[in-house]
Amino acid sequence: MSSTHGLPLDDKDILILIVGSTGAGKSFFINALLQQQDRMPVGRGLTACTTEIDYACLKTSELELYPHLKAYRIILVDTPGFNDCDKDDTQILDNIIQELKEPPKRKARLGGIIYLHDIMVSRFDGGSQQNLQMLQKLCGTSRLNNVILATTKWGRKKQHSEDLHNQLIAKYWKALLEKGARVRRFDADFRSAWDVIDPVISTIAQQLSQDTFFGMELGGYDAERGPAVRGDDKKRRNALQNFWPFKGLFKRGRGTACI
Repeated sequence: MSSTHGLPLDDKDILILIVGSTGAGKSFFINALLQQQDRMPVGRGLTACTTEIDYACLKTSELELYPHLKAYRIILVDTPGFNDCDKDDTQILDNIIQELKEPPKRKARLGGIIYLHDIMVSRFDGGSQQNLQMLQKLCGTSRLNNVILATTKWGRKKQHSEDLHNQLIAKYWKALLEKGARVRRFDADFRSAWDVIDPVISTIAQQLSQDTFFGMELGGYDAERGPAVRGDDKKRRNALQNFWPFKGLFKRGRGTACI
């Protein structure tokens, strides 16, 4: 396992974004995959510990199951959490975009997105709804076979968590699941973390074997047809209208609203 911070990325690097609200367990999830508990700093409360993007190269024997990945690096991208009391989401988004649009990183391809949701959040409140809307805008109208919706923090209140999990599937995540997104549970260990990310890895490997892997084609707002951009979305739209950080993935007249 090695960090890519400060090292150039190229077209043999495949990025998997780990996104979610502050406290959902993004850094902890990456550490479980890396089997190095202190690789990514982990917060112990509602304060965000990840304040800038960090990169880690996934090296595990499980990848040997996919020979078509032999010439590639799988790069995990740890992102700052949304709903952070110290920064608004627009500022966090701008930081992510500025980072990923650097010339060396533009060559990398986006292979998938892991969206983490804290199952201990007692209800699907405004913050959770906003996070989901941002994910939907990020993915646009594309098929979501490379998107995983994973619930975290299953340690307590099992029945309550089961009820919330079922509600997410039946109601709040239904539209994403109908587009091909998949649901997994993260139980705070390596095997569980691998079960979360393996569908993305498997899909990438299959696409590579068929010469059909070009990276995720992301959507967002449509400049001509909408949806309408709210006032607090205007900065996101303007920032993304002029550039898109991944090579070959920006559609003319479209941009993402959030990562």
